[in-house]
Amino acid sequence: MSRKLIVSADDYGLSSGYDLGVVRAFREGVATVLALIVNTSESPRAVELRNKQCPEAPLSLHLNLCMGKPVSKPEEIPSLVDEEGLLCRSPMWSAEASGDAKCRGKLNPSYDDILAETHAQIDRFIELTGESPNRIESHSVVTPNVMRALAEVGEELGIHTEAIKGGGSASMRSCGECMPRGGNAERRRMTARGCTPEDWECDAFGIQSCPYEIAILHFHPGYVDQGVVDRSTLVLARCRDLETLTDARVRSWIDRNGISLVDYSEIYISAA
Repeated sequence: MSRKLIVSADDYGLSSGYDLGVVRAFREGVATVLALIVNTSESPRAVELRNKQCPEAPLSLHLNLCMGKPVSKPEEIPSLVDEEGLLCRSPMWSAEASGDAKCRGKLNPSYDDILAETHAQIDRFIELTGESPNRIESHSVVTPNVMRALAEVGEELGIHTEAIKGGGSASMRSCGECMPRGGNAERRRMTARGCTPEDWECDAFGIQSCPYEIAILHFHPGYVDQGVVDRSTLVLARCRDLETLTDARVRSWIDRNGISLVDYSEIYISAA
């Protein structure tokens, strides 16, 4: 089976400096999708940068439920926001609910609030880009309520979301997120240090053994500026991801193994 690979450059819109690196990862590297955060002050500039530098770059919606101002009015989503009306940061979320080691609190936002903010961010995505997202994944935190909301939105709008696992359907080809050997623990470690060309050359992500027609990988390729430092605990690993995704050895490995780089549009099966 011919392998197809989606390489997502996550957190696009995080900061002006970081976004420059994301664009480079697309123009000079192997990134195939820019995953857009829509609720930061940089989000409109990120869309403008994409339109000027790489208008052909597809955008997905990187649903952000744990950083900055929500798109919804804070009083409409009380379980998601703090006393200042800002989205509660990931350390405040419950590790039991999210399964994420960086979540150390007791917060488990309600399904209704998550669904409301998800719809609000979809509307903002359309407002910023003039197009509807064909893929949604959650930034940083995932709980059963997040997955339930993504599943409902995906079914309602007929789009692929993080909640859709594995096999295909009448409208979508089979696809799945690649997990490094060692599972979630290794994925967290690799995310924290950034990926290397050697990770690709030994197929640490399991691309070749992925059981689905389309494999999906997520990275954080970009430059570090004060916006990154202020908003994220993931800092220097972003620089390593950028240098790796633009390294000729990675492109060479992909080509040698007959892997086709695609975006999320490849998932959809044309009715025609």
